[in-house]
Amino acid sequence: MCEYEGLRPTAALNRLRRALLDAGDEDARSDSRLLLEWAMERPMERILLEEGRGLSPLEASRLEEGAARRLAGEPVQYITRRAYFYGRPFYVEKGVLIPRRDTETLVAAAQKKLHPAARVLDLCCGSGCVGISLALEGEYAVTASDISRAACRVTERNAKALGAAVQVRQGDLFAPHAGIRYDMIVANPPYIPEGEPVMELVVDHEPHLALFAGEDGLACYRRIVAEAQDHLVPGGWLFLEHGMGQSPAVTALLSQRGFVDVETYQDMEERLRVVGARRRRA
Repeated sequence: MCEYEGLRPTAALNRLRRALLDAGDEDARSDSRLLLEWAMERPMERILLEEGRGLSPLEASRLEEGAARRLAGEPVQYITRRAYFYGRPFYVEKGVLIPRRDTETLVAAAQKKLHPAARVLDLCCGSGCVGISLALEGEYAVTASDISRAACRVTERNAKALGAAVQVRQGDLFAPHAGIRYDMIVANPPYIPEGEPVMELVVDHEPHLALFAGEDGLACYRRIVAEAQDHLVPGGWLFLEHGMGQSPAVTALLSQRGFVDVETYQDMEERLRVVGARRRRA
């Protein structure tokens, strides 16, 4: 008999939370809730309405499986196949980068410079969270692209599920966009230097292609900045998310390539996270 079978939901939740805390999970509170919702296939609001009944054998078995996978280090988002971004649920799977809360800064910053009906390109789209969020927040014509076929497939799935009109193209950076110009390009490219220590939770489970970018982590930025002006209308904006301590280097790349009105943006932890710059109007 599974250890969770017959337990009331709150009792199962508390037991799982304690197990995750004992294992050093800093997000034990939220992870345990997400796993219980996944195991019982309903939101917490409905689960609490059913507090009088115990977990069924199937629900208990699913919860035990989820707990074992999480305790083994697998991200909860890959277990539940769901990650929340900008207030919306996005489908994720192994092979596709998990959306981060820090990346919401990229969406918020980009919106400040967009006009109605703007054409937007989301490069290195991953799950599609940035481009889809922009498409749903405003009346923008969004195209998303990624070198990964899995990422493009997941983006298409998320766009359909969330009702976003997003065109998806598969290919390496600007290769699928020959001869096309956009009012804005947004990108969250790989930016971790090769060989830099990374948490096991990340490096053991998430796609290396979406994480690492050369010895200094700037390889993708050099390519994007070098080619972006050919794909922006005059006065168009380029917004880039970057890693810790990379803001000066990314800002310098933009200035060297003739971009103007360079701006930096902080994430919710007050760390520099996004750089925006404009192509000259003439």
